[in-house]
Amino acid sequence: MEFYRVGGCVRDVLLGRIPSDYDWVVVGGTEQQMLDLGYQQTGISFPVFRKDDNEYALARTERKVGSGYNGFEVSTADVTLADDLMRRDLTINSMAVAEEDWEAFISATNLHDRLLLVHDYFGGWNDLQQGLIRPCNGVQTFIEDPLRLLRAMRFCCLYDMEYHPSMHHAQTIMLESGEMSSLMPDRICIELMKVINKAKDAKQLKRFRDMVSVVFPMLQSDSIPGWDTLVALDELTTAQRASIVLCPEKEPVPISKYLQAFRIDTSTLKSVEMYMTAQSISTMPLTDGKWDAVYTYVTTCSRLSISLHDDLILTLCRMDQQAADMVRCIQTAIKQLTVDSMDLSMVSGRMIGETIRERRMEHAKLLAVGN
Repeated sequence: MEFYRVGGCVRDVLLGRIPSDYDWVVVGGTEQQMLDLGYQQTGISFPVFRKDDNEYALARTERKVGSGYNGFEVSTADVTLADDLMRRDLTINSMAVAEEDWEAFISATNLHDRLLLVHDYFGGWNDLQQGLIRPCNGVQTFIEDPLRLLRAMRFCCLYDMEYHPSMHHAQTIMLESGEMSSLMPDRICIELMKVINKAKDAKQLKRFRDMVSVVFPMLQSDSIPGWDTLVALDELTTAQRASIVLCPEKEPVPISKYLQAFRIDTSTLKSVEMYMTAQSISTMPLTDGKWDAVYTYVTTCSRLSISLHDDLILTLCRMDQQAADMVRCIQTAIKQLTVDSMDLSMVSGRMIGETIRERRMEHAKLLAVGN
């Protein structure tokens, strides 16, 4: 049996990065041999094993025979390393290094010596150099697993790369085929959150949003002023980052559609919903109704611990200047008119909360006039 480290760990070392995880492929082995060596089988549909918290997969070929992630016919008989690497998604993820060569690979002092140890059948290194995202096996790569199209978009954005012409062709065919509708929301969510959590700046998030909008039209947007100067991403919560990607630009989309399409966690989903609410408020005329909507918005955000930093109000939330000024006035009124500072002796029950709200609203309007 021959063991190889494959995929992202090889790519990252060639890019001068420290790999965050490792995957192994085993050539020339059988399931029984792996079990006899103490590996525990974890895959039901695929020959995948674990040992010492590491994942090992027998080299295999796959043929799609049904719908969904598990609709494959798998073969491990007489499969070469090249056969296994061809079934992977992108050329930059289809390189391998033999386990016995790994230490020499990572310790090599020059690129030439390092590349001599890489098994690269599909031009992955050349594509890395040129900054190109290219499928290993044309459109078949994505027919086998449509989620790979979102993965291609992720790598394109996080690595600041561009599509190879064959990638454009494959994407067009996939979108026209309707295959993307077979994706499970849980798997979509994993890909989205990888970008949301790993993006280094707002430009990468905006670019990813633009790219995935071909799959999810609800995310299509025009150029948004302020993206380039948005507050540093390390100051944003996961929910705020998610909102950059997920908030619809033109019309608020029912939250049920987000739950159905993206299956993001409840806390993040609620925050996205609040940013969507900010967009709705911006379209309202300046009436008592708008003041009431902004007050509810501010208090709800406070209860959910959602930041209302000025840059976020104006840029992330797409809120207009008028509504943003109202937010600041209401925030100030809440701070200045504490419950302890009010005489509430003449009210009781539900009237207490309504009275507090009315007085703070009146104070906020006076602040707005003063400004």
